[in-house]
Amino acid sequence: MNAYIIINILSLIFSCIGMMISVIFFTFICMRIRPLKSNIPLILICNTYLTEMTLFILAIEASSRTIFGLLNPSISYEGVYCQIRAYFLHVAAGNVIYSFVVQGLFRLFRVVFYRNQSLRTLSVFIIAIIIQWIFVCLIHLTFFIFNDFEYFPDEYRCEIAYSNTRGSIMVFLFAYIIPTNGLCTIYFFIIRHVRQTNQAMQNRQFSRKRDLVILKRLVGFFVILQLLSTPLAVIWLIYIITGYLISLV
Repeated sequence: MNAYIIINILSLIFSCIGMMISVIFFTFICMRIRPLKSNIPLILICNTYLTEMTLFILAIEASSRTIFGLLNPSISYEGVYCQIRAYFLHVAAGNVIYSFVVQGLFRLFRVVFYRNQSLRTLSVFIIAIIIQWIFVCLIHLTFFIFNDFEYFPDEYRCEIAYSNTRGSIMVFLFAYIIPTNGLCTIYFFIIRHVRQTNQAMQNRQFSRKRDLVILKRLVGFFVILQLLSTPLAVIWLIYIITGYLISLV
């Protein structure tokens, strides 16, 4: 129990730090960088920071609630509001990942399909952001409709249980496999196009180099994301094979 309290305290601290960093950068972009409303890359970055701030707020609330529950065992948060909180937490996490997919699409259109100016208009990516939010909300709404969010009294929160095979596969597919593989495909085409491009096109070299720098950073980010996701996938596979669920409590 003590170890689980420490884990949630650390989660709370890191979430607060992440929240402050996101707020600082989001505020700096909105106040200092001009013009913002016509700068598509910055609008996409602001969208990512907005999703991150939403996620950190919900993560702070979830960790605080768990810590309070562990210190007051008689409390129970079971009910529909627990499921609603779990739904919004999953939506926020999904939006963070899919916001990177939208950024990847912009770089794909700018590098590979640079001749088609209509693909890089502000209206196209405003629509893309709206579709991103609607898609993620609808996908996770199925978990809420089918009562996939179960209350775990030891954690004082609602989650999708490892024993829920359908729900776990859906999360793994839509929150991990589709966005990460989509990003890998996008940047594969970008790298291949850059390597095949005639070196005489000097007027686009700076833009391409900048995209490659950002590409390396994003690839590094998703490598870290995959490494962090591996233990959860292993735990789930162990449960499916042996029926034994590893517990931190």
